[in-house]
Amino acid sequence: WQSWYENGKLKDKGSYSMGLMSAIWEGWYPNTIKRYEGSYEGDLKIGSWKYWTDQSILKDEESYKVFPKTSVNSDREILQSFKHGDFKSYDEMQGKLVSEGSYNKGMQNGSWKYFFPGGVIASRELNFKDGKLEGSSKEFSRRGEIKSEINYKNNKKNGNMKVYSNRGKLISHVVYKNGVKIKDVLKKIDYKYSTLK
Repeated sequence: WQSWYENGKLKDKGSYSMGLMSAIWEGWYPNTIKRYEGSYEGDLKIGSWKYWTDQSILKDEESYKVFPKTSVNSDREILQSFKHGDFKSYDEMQGKLVSEGSYNKGMQNGSWKYFFPGGVIASRELNFKDGKLEGSSKEFSRRGEIKSEINYKNNKKNGNMKVYSNRGKLISHVVYKNGVKIKDVLKKIDYKYSTLK
């Protein structure tokens, strides 16, 4: 099957099987630059998918997998396509890496990195489990030095939260439990005035 823009340029091209999209599908912008490429199986996205800007800059790389899902209105299982596996997103102007991580059945899972412009130095490193923050989350300066580290459990602050100065010195250390602050281990103190109180 093929479709065209009004200017006669090819818009989409792919195949059907028993009325459902299947095999490789490709799409183009009106200026003939490729817009997307990926595969379907029974109308559901599978495997590797790529998307480009109309300037031919790669903007997303995704992976999909089909899983059974129980319908809300019945006990019948239906098949559904989820983002599953590696994911990368790029800056639409220069094509530099913006973020990378992985999905598990459509939810962020494992380590994710978010980058400063240029796509080399990470601004944040977060850890997820089933779409929720879990474990250590770190924030970095443009020079790659750590600015803060927070631990999470089930999307709530849990454990140590540390903040560092521009010189890398620990200036705040707080302990959380299930999202509630339970202890100040270290707070930056102005010693010049503390002796007067």
